[in-house]
Amino acid sequence: MKAALWYLLAGLEVWLGVCAILLGFYVILESLSAVEHASRAELIAAIAAITLGAVLVIDAFRRELGNRVMRTMERFGNPLDSPTRPGQA
Repeated sequence: MKAALWYLLAGLEVWLGVCAILLGFYVILESLSAVEHASRAELIAAIAAITLGAVLVIDAFRRELGNRVMRTMERFGNPLDSPTRPGQA
């Protein structure tokens, strides 16, 4: 149950990040095609939304990949503890 909740939260984080990125790009593209250009504050908010979304997505992937690497290392053990390591007798 704990793993399912963890993946649900990671999925939610990625979903919010992608939505923020798409919303930011929509505001920027809409300001380029509209007769009335968007205000400076709207463009700054759009860039902030894109940045925040990218940070959320990258953080979710970084955390998940870090967990997978740690689980793999625990499963295979530490290679430095090997009795066949050169220089040990």
